[in-house]
Amino acid sequence: MQTSNEYCTLAGHTNHVTSCAFSPHGSRVVSASEDKMLKIWDAETGKEIATLAGHKNGVNSCAFSPDGSRIVSASGSMPHKEVRGFIYVYGDTTLKIWDVKTHATLPSHTRPGITESYRDRDPSWQQFPSAYSPDGRRSVWDSVDHTLKIWDRQTRKEFATLAGHTERVTSFAFSHDGRRIVSASWDRTLKIWDAETGKEIATLAGHTDSVTSCAFSPDGRRIVSASGDKTLKIWDAKAGRELATLAGHKNSVNSCAFSPDGRRIVSGSYDTTLKIWDGQTGKELATLAGHKNYVNSCAFSPDGRRIVSASDDETLKIWDAETGKELAIYLVDAQSVQLISDGSHLVVGTKLGAVHLKLEN
Repeated sequence: MQTSNEYCTLAGHTNHVTSCAFSPHGSRVVSASEDKMLKIWDAETGKEIATLAGHKNGVNSCAFSPDGSRIVSASGSMPHKEVRGFIYVYGDTTLKIWDVKTHATLPSHTRPGITESYRDRDPSWQQFPSAYSPDGRRSVWDSVDHTLKIWDRQTRKEFATLAGHTERVTSFAFSHDGRRIVSASWDRTLKIWDAETGKEIATLAGHTDSVTSCAFSPDGRRIVSASGDKTLKIWDAKAGRELATLAGHKNSVNSCAFSPDGRRIVSGSYDTTLKIWDGQTGKELATLAGHKNYVNSCAFSPDGRRIVSASDDETLKIWDAETGKELAIYLVDAQSVQLISDGSHLVVGTKLGAVHLKLEN
């Protein structure tokens, strides 16, 4: 059985840690907190390298650019309201881009809201999930006006607005070649967009409740979606047609992801279980039972051998992706989780701090 040891504890934040991520090469960790700060850490020693101060409220999301030279952060504070199973937060409604070497912000990205239209909208409904394109040239996030915004890193200007959803965008992802974006929404649809032009390519309709999560397969030929209707669906990414419905969960499905080889899909649900599915046929392969509360997120390790899940039961679990056997459990109130690229280390965001775990065979 695989065992686990705590590698080091990254202590320094003074409030809940809401998000954390490894740099692309695994040498640095960035963490975000409700104490309004981000911190950069040495991933080997656990030593704090820098504190990034500038947000006026809690920071709820952070990520490195693919080349590791930039950090993107989005601001929010304590959970504000729950709607359809989603927690939305009140914050200073800014997104900041930071230079990793100088720790300075890029001024053109430091602005309240994303567009002037935010000033005419309810500021309590602000949340900005953000991501970089695979080549790092662009960043994308969602807006309260039901659109996605793409920003060009070089020009530091808005490149395109993806308009078409009629309700809040809940999830989005780039294809692995960076040419397309898929988005999911409360309006019960997914949309595929041209990442270069911002043009809508297709609308995927079929779910009967909010779509909560979406992802491209590694080869870009399929899309998986999760929904409050208790199902997942596999779609043909080119034709836009439904290939399979994955039914088996007994409550809303919150998270979904393809394995690195695209052969399997993992899902996490409010029914407290995870399920592994055949990525081609949609056949259920295994149910991973062990959590005692909602499963909020799940992901495969980069080598596809393990699955990590985070739950409202204040635990994080590592599972064998082949057998479905529970390999390790961490008694932490896991807010976020990310596996390092070789699958040997894990960073967990908790209420008390960021914990760096080393996994051993």
